[in-house]
Amino acid sequence: GAQLASYDTLKRSLGWEEGPLLHFFCALASGVIAQTVVMPIDTIKSQMMLGDTWSTVGGRLRRNGPFWLYRGWAPACAGQGMIMVLQMPLIEE
Repeated sequence: GAQLASYDTLKRSLGWEEGPLLHFFCALASGVIAQTVVMPIDTIKSQMMLGDTWSTVGGRLRRNGPFWLYRGWAPACAGQGMIMVLQMPLIEE
């Protein structure tokens, strides 16, 4: 959903010539955008799966601030970006 929407929007708004560089950049950026959007929910889900309660998660959020929700963002974006770089050109064909 979010990956495809951001990929298409980036492709149209950049105005670059159609080609591998455009596909690579838009796919990588769409993966980073999508990961950034879902990261807080994914972090909370992971903590709940480890047995934390809503009050424990809320306490961590109060102590560590909103950036706590983006713990592990860089590796997650790298993984999501690479998946999109492989997936989106295949969808284009």
